Amino acid sequence: MNFNTTNLILIAVFVIPVIAGFVNKFSSEDAMEEILDIEKSIALFLSIVLAVVYCSKQELLPKIVDYLSSLSDYLDTILNGYRQISYYAVFLIIIYLVYNIIFILIRIFNKFTVQPFIDILSRYSQKKGNVFRGFIGAIFALPRAIIFLIVVCISLNFINYLDFPSEIKKSINGSAIYKTISKNVINPITTSPIVKEIPRVLNDSLKIKVVKVDENQNSKNSSKSTNAREVVYYNGVTLEQGIKSNETINQEALKLTRFKSSDKEKAKSLYSWIGTNIEYDDNKANEILSNNFRVQSGAIPTYETRTGICFDYSCLYVAMARAANLKVRLVIGQGYNGEQWVNHAWNEVYIKEESRWITVDTTFYKAGNYFDSKRFYNDHKIEKIAGEW
Repeated sequence: MNFNTTNLILIAVFVIPVIAGFVNKFSSEDAMEEILDIEKSIALFLSIVLAVVYCSKQELLPKIVDYLSSLSDYLDTILNGYRQISYYAVFLIIIYLVYNIIFILIRIFNKFTVQPFIDILSRYSQKKGNVFRGFIGAIFALPRAIIFLIVVCISLNFINYLDFPSEIKKSINGSAIYKTISKNVINPITTSPIVKEIPRVLNDSLKIKVVKVDENQNSKNSSKSTNAREVVYYNGVTLEQGIKSNETINQEALKLTRFKSSDKEKAKSLYSWIGTNIEYDDNKANEILSNNFRVQSGAIPTYETRTGICFDYSCLYVAMARAANLKVRLVIGQGYNGEQWVNHAWNEVYIKEESRWITVDTTFYKAGNYFDSKRFYNDHKIEKIAGEW
């Protein structure tokens, strides 16, 4: 294990409550307080699990948010403008209600089971001496230590998201303890079906490769040629191959924008259609992670299969925007996936009536408003404009 600063802090967070439990020793009063904390922790854990399972199977969050949005124009603007936050808020309310129900039931159960056992253990420990009482006290402190550890790791996850010095983030991401808890506790929640609308951009799911091609490679003097040019491949295809369209895509784009009076309305209708109809392809992302470029990338396969990853979303937006006579760019950079910054692709589209380029990320559509959002660069970092049409 790499004992970096973060590891040492997390070890201390876990060990200190256990040591305190040993020093303070076991008593029935303290034990009942610990039991109360355990009851709360169990109730919280079960409420999260039940909320995740039920909400994912019933697709409850979108239904609740859509229902609330239908009540008034004001709610519709707020909830859909901050859809990711809306899902979290509704999810937390559901957890709170379920938590209180479970907590009451556990309290009733423990009153007739655990509490009598604690009384017996208290009388027994009095006869065994301080070491035994300290050992029992340390055992009863374990749940609190685990909770503290998880809470701190969640806080570190937020620090990783914010603009903290790179040395701190490097220490966090290099911590074996943090990565273990993040993988086994935090990520199963954040990547569960309940939060499938949250952006799911896998690490390095956009692979870029630059190849030098000799224009005179068939010439006798090709070895002395100075006409070499660079060809850039994105997930195994060139940019022109990726944005290649067909008549079906063009007609779909024209149908979507036919009755739109402004470039912004046209651009948003394409953004909404792609975000609604294309699903993120986790299997393809994993293939790209493994450098398997036999999977098809670009606008046409994405439109036909209704699946893709960030580069595919962006290529399809370019293809449809061009068909709708909109100036469009494909941008590459990094996006935040909830744990770290990873390679990502999105678009910019030019709005003539406003004389400016606006940001568009169809991959993140279901997470909230990523169309000309003021908060766009909170979780995006631009590196370069790959192409403009």
